[in-house]
Amino acid sequence: MLIFPTVVAAEIMHNYTFIILLLLKAALVNPFYLPGLTPVNFCPKEMEKPNCKSDIKVYVNRLNSKNTILDYEYHDFDFCLGNEHDDTPVENLGQVLFGERIRPSPYKINFLKNETCRLLCSKFYNRKVVTDVRKLRRLKHGITKGYYHHWIVDNLPVTFCVSHGVCFNGFPMGTTSLDIIGRSSRKNGYGEVYLFNHVDFIIEYRDLSHDPNYFDDPVGGRIISVKVVPSSLNHIKEDSLDCDNSEMLNLNDDFHDMKIIYTYSVKFLKTDIKWASRWDYILNSKSTTSIQWFGYSVKKQY
Repeated sequence: MLIFPTVVAAEIMHNYTFIILLLLKAALVNPFYLPGLTPVNFCPKEMEKPNCKSDIKVYVNRLNSKNTILDYEYHDFDFCLGNEHDDTPVENLGQVLFGERIRPSPYKINFLKNETCRLLCSKFYNRKVVTDVRKLRRLKHGITKGYYHHWIVDNLPVTFCVSHGVCFNGFPMGTTSLDIIGRSSRKNGYGEVYLFNHVDFIIEYRDLSHDPNYFDDPVGGRIISVKVVPSSLNHIKEDSLDCDNSEMLNLNDDFHDMKIIYTYSVKFLKTDIKWASRWDYILNSKSTTSIQWFGYSVKKQY
């Protein structure tokens, strides 16, 4: 009597049963993706659908400086705040381990919708109020110590580019007359202090509206890069904003009442760069780039 073929047949049936059970289990598992590794499609507002959103989220992170080892959270300064209850961001494991503190911002950006000199928020300070004076002093401290903002859009760092294609991860809170003209007109060593209360977003995207892969289900495009151009503008009133104003916002010490009005503009530019190559300009322009190799999604509750 031959037992061997029977044993082999039983083993094959066992393997098939295991594979079928594995496939059934996989079908019941909720799908997930690793943040930053899967492209996100964006559409104009009128074309928005579940797999192609219009709203582009801007997240803020902690501020740091090469002049000191002390980092600040975004909330430590009196900036415009987003709604953290309805829009809690997702942080990957690498960001959690490195101590990142990612928060939602109040910036409202819709795909392919350009904005010009849009109001973000305004802050009022009175010299007779101690807490107001402390808030302004902290802003000045952050600027004079060279602190940088670090924002995130579509899992990309928002960059600040200077001449010759050199881009930095983040952008400064402001500047001083020492930075501008190379000398100080005051005894404090840095001169006048100017806050960057306006940013121009320059968002490059790859157009997918005519891509043959999306003929049956058209989409708008994918974000390739997000750059900002910060500036200091002395706005007077919220209802008469002028972002072409050349007068800078000076955080002087002899103020009585001061109002800081924050504004922003958005401009979309089409590019032929593919989504898979969107990190190249950042990696090529930085001599020391910190890369996080952790991709597990962690939902943080604040």
